[in-house]
Amino acid sequence: MIIQKIHHSQDVLDVKWTEYIADQLNYDYKYLGMLFLSVESIRLEQYIIRQKVKRIKELMINDEHTLSQMAFQLGYNGIAQLSSQFNKITGMTPSQFKNTTGIKRKTFDSIYKL
Repeated sequence: MIIQKIHHSQDVLDVKWTEYIADQLNYDYKYLGMLFLSVESIRLEQYIIRQKVKRIKELMINDEHTLSQMAFQLGYNGIAQLSSQFNKITGMTPSQFKNTTGIKRKTFDSIYKL
């Protein structure tokens, strides 16, 4: 459900995760959080943040959006919040990541020429 919402939805992530998860699964969020931690050895909030950072990396590699657009799409208050979480998880800024990867997704047109 989290992966679907972050990676496969075109909707803006204006989500209060505690309410969303509890409503979707019909359980108390505290209970779900404790259960998730016991099974995955990571807090649910950290898992969500890591998924968002993973999505940011994908978008940056595919060069699909600006940082501002990514921040809006993923429900951040702005570029500063996005950059701060990205840096905490990856140890680098989004700009550093983009400059060090050097990976660009090839478009279909560049691969298949008529």
